[in-house]
Amino acid sequence: MLNLAATYGMGDNLPEMLGEGIGVVKTLDQAMAQMAAMRAHVVDNLRAFNQGLHDEIMRRDDAASQGAGIAVVDDGTRAEYARRSLVAELSAALTIPSGSADRLLYVSEQLVHELPGTLAALSDGRISYRHANILVDQTVGLDAAARANLEEAVLPLAETLTPTQFDRKVRRTRERVHPESITVRHVKARADRRVDISAEKDGMARRRAHGRGADPG
Repeated sequence: MLNLAATYGMGDNLPEMLGEGIGVVKTLDQAMAQMAAMRAHVVDNLRAFNQGLHDEIMRRDDAASQGAGIAVVDDGTRAEYARRSLVAELSAALTIPSGSADRLLYVSEQLVHELPGTLAALSDGRISYRHANILVDQTVGLDAAARANLEEAVLPLAETLTPTQFDRKVRRTRERVHPESITVRHVKARADRRVDISAEKDGMARRRAHGRGADPG
């Protein structure tokens, strides 16, 4: 474990000590980004493996059902069953809410299959996982070509802007080039409306509402 005071003492080396400490923090932050990229790969592999496993099980069940004259499960329902089972497994293993586990699955799949440049930057430790999430959210509703163009245009900015600044820049760029996407994103946001209630100390509770605010844009 690094102990700057023991290494440098508390004399005239304070600037050097501070600089080294900040360097260590930056290195650790880059390592966290790299680990997040590795996790995205592993989670998406789990998703694909789990889907294949469920497909095989359901095919066997379908064969038995057809023999008994019972309706078989359609592909969409089969995929949903597989996803729910993996969400439950991840939620239990990581001790996180099912919504967070589902989000992890979604972001991992988007990074691996739809945003390769973003995943590469994350793997190199050049951007944070928060920056990667912003690009995932801001490319919702875009076709493959538009998504790739937006990623190429804004990804370099993620290396120098804070997540809040980057989110604002990506949103403005997207809405300037693809104004029709504002409506698509607003429809998705409306579907995500919710009210969360969490317990607080002394018999109190905190209520948080995620709903309509100003006009989309």
